Amino acid sequence: MKKLKPVLNTLTFLFPLYPTLLLLYPIFLGIFIDYDLFDSRSLAINLVWIPLFTLPAILTQNKYILRVSTLLFFLIGLIETCHWLILGGPITITSLLVISNTYYDEIVEFASLKASSEFLLILPFFTIFILSFKNPPPIIRTKIKNYTLLIIGLISVIFISENAINGRLIRKGSPHLIKVAYSFIEKISLFKEAMKDAKPKELEATSIIPNEKQTFVLILGESNSRRHMSLYGAKSKTTPKLDNRTDLILYNNVVSPYSSTINSVLTILTQTNLEKKIDILNNIDILDIFHSSGFKNFWISNQSPIGVWDNQITQFAKKSDKCEFVNMTSNSSYEATYTASYDEKIIAPFSEALKDSAKKKLIILHLIGNHSSYSKRYPTDFNIFEGDGSKKSNTIAEYKNSLVYTDFIVDSMINVLMKTQRLNINTATSLLYISDHGENVYDHGEKAGHDYSKIVPRANVEIPFFLWVSSYFQSLDSSKTQQAILNKNKPFVTDDLFHALIDLNFIKTKFLEKDRSVFNAKFNDKRKRILCDGKDYDEKVD
Repeated sequence: MKKLKPVLNTLTFLFPLYPTLLLLYPIFLGIFIDYDLFDSRSLAINLVWIPLFTLPAILTQNKYILRVSTLLFFLIGLIETCHWLILGGPITITSLLVISNTYYDEIVEFASLKASSEFLLILPFFTIFILSFKNPPPIIRTKIKNYTLLIIGLISVIFISENAINGRLIRKGSPHLIKVAYSFIEKISLFKEAMKDAKPKELEATSIIPNEKQTFVLILGESNSRRHMSLYGAKSKTTPKLDNRTDLILYNNVVSPYSSTINSVLTILTQTNLEKKIDILNNIDILDIFHSSGFKNFWISNQSPIGVWDNQITQFAKKSDKCEFVNMTSNSSYEATYTASYDEKIIAPFSEALKDSAKKKLIILHLIGNHSSYSKRYPTDFNIFEGDGSKKSNTIAEYKNSLVYTDFIVDSMINVLMKTQRLNINTATSLLYISDHGENVYDHGEKAGHDYSKIVPRANVEIPFFLWVSSYFQSLDSSKTQQAILNKNKPFVTDDLFHALIDLNFIKTKFLEKDRSVFNAKFNDKRKRILCDGKDYDEKVD
């Protein structure tokens, strides 16, 4: 037994109880929350890497080094623990992209919606950290047996070398947070390279009606669920103005492939789709296509222009001929007292864009829409619905109020467009409203928001999608409008919108696949609607 004591002492120091628990706590928490997402490889990798952080303290006989390691374990564990508690799944590249493009205020708001008794599970984690930091394991003063270090060293060297030789050290042989962070940085770097001095690509694309004036308006909504819109049959009168319109072509079966803004918007506007993913450097987008066919591109947004990292959507928007962000104050999106957060701020620059002398115009309007916190997305005049005081009831009421306000905004934009059309009757004018993704407002489970870490609820991807076209637009090609009406009930997924927008706007290009355009007679409505979670939307069960 005495002979084993040095070995046991060494192992105890290499795997000190409290620091080890800090790093493993998120894994144990994940098993508790959703065992199906448990990754045994992550557990094994963490155990292999722990000695690499504790060995320096052994070799230097310095407790401060151990405390630094403990602090590192704490920070890694804290990030992963919070992610599990808020989103119910492990950290992914997608979630890092979302977080990096989000301000602190928004993160707090989102977390508050998710707050539940489960958050008490973070208390043991903090307790472990305090105990670990206050009572670090004693430094081994006795001579450490060479063979002990040799065995442990060999295990680490063999593991690391094998993964390094095969080029997978970071991606396969590192703790989960490290490999996800590495992939995230790699993706950001690739995007920055692609967007350096962002300019639209010159492509083979021409207008079928080169001599005609055209104005196309694309309204990108945010977190709008058609389940809660009276326009789509909801009992509550959440879209009173749009309900009364008779000039909309309403699409009843449209879904987004993603439930996060960044991925949704970039997929909506680019050639890539879930079946054929194209890297950023080789991707084609509608700004490229419309520019090459003679359109002047406008991007007007009420979203925040930039996050902690260069916002991917902002970088994309900068390819426009004119890019304007009306919400330049980070807090304005989250303080109800500021009118800067309200989407009506976008109407004035929209009107100015319509007055532009360009013969052909593409105007993209990016709303903050119905993003949480819902109560901060509309003025007090739109407090139509009231809850019963409970969190669930109040949240649902606030979301409905945000929809009433969005209804007002979109209806106002259509009216502004119609007014301009009356002054320019020989302009082929059209408008399409689409939300980036839906919103789960207690439709699935006892939660509100748009989760993306686990299996995506149907409510998170069910979106409104409707078209308005002027009489002059219809006169140029009545068959196009008729076909758009014929297809309004067919299943469509918005990663094919790239093709639909090209088709709708009389553009001829080799990049158009007519079977992917919901406005075309050749539209293929048999395509399976596989979402980002790998599940078929039409086979999902609420």
